[in-house]
Amino acid sequence: MSKKKTNQAGSHNQSPCHSTSAFAQRARILERLRKGPADTLSLRCDLSVLMPAPRILELKQRGFFIETLRISVIADNGTVHHGVALYVLREVAE
Repeated sequence: MSKKKTNQAGSHNQSPCHSTSAFAQRARILERLRKGPADTLSLRCDLSVLMPAPRILELKQRGFFIETLRISVIADNGTVHHGVALYVLREVAE
């Protein structure tokens, strides 16, 4: 009797909030920025976007005016990070 293994990665990663596709990550970032500014650390932790900068660049290339400011952030473990990007959506592309 043979047993078939289920695709354990498939169901979890197909959800838009868990997808690692660039499209899904851009959508999550854009939705978040429409609510207000967000920094690199929060985009990583809250949205599961490991490298937000490339996704921000892609959004800018698609016509979104996103300003990048540099701030200092204290991580949950107390470490101070200087020069962290803070992204601010200024204008929505048409």
